[in-house]
Amino acid sequence: MADPQVASTSPQGNHPNVIRLGPFMPTKKHSDHERWVHVYPIYLNKNKTVAEGRRVPKEIAVVDPIAREIVMALQEKGFDLFVEGYKVHPREVDKENALMRSRVRVHFKNDDGKPINPQYPTKRALFRMLCESIAAIEYRQDPEMFKQHQRALQAQVAPQVLQQQRFLERLEKSQTQTPGNSGSQSTTITNKKKNKRGRK
Repeated sequence: MADPQVASTSPQGNHPNVIRLGPFMPTKKHSDHERWVHVYPIYLNKNKTVAEGRRVPKEIAVVDPIAREIVMALQEKGFDLFVEGYKVHPREVDKENALMRSRVRVHFKNDDGKPINPQYPTKRALFRMLCESIAAIEYRQDPEMFKQHQRALQAQVAPQVLQQQRFLERLEKSQTQTPGNSGSQSTTITNKKKNKRGRK
């Protein structure tokens, strides 16, 4: 995955890697980042109940999906997306687990309200596609290989999360020290994945 960019709700600062995100408003266009569809890994997780955040039937859900797998599946279908690396679903109990972090935002509709990809006209269809694509990943076919992959990925992702957090803190500190800035503004680390096309 590419180096992380920052999605910020703050009007301050001019960091070249900052994606400015304003508040959600119904008047925003579907092409505006604020209206892109959220996909939390918990939505697709077989180990979660509906009350805990799962949004697909258990029979098609997958075990402990992660944002990286969602990104892979969406890119394969040609969707534009970005990743908010510090978003954690409110019902996620394992909030300190780096693999449970991140929320993917996907450009799902055109400005006329029609789906970007007619094959997936609803979020339910989109989520089903994600489950099917993730379940088909090679390392998920062998339970032991899957466990080894998860352990290796945990060791890889945790330092990246810490590095991104430090970058976020430095950025936020520099913004609060800007003359005329009345207070600290919240920011969110993201990893933008726009205009990346998967295989045909």
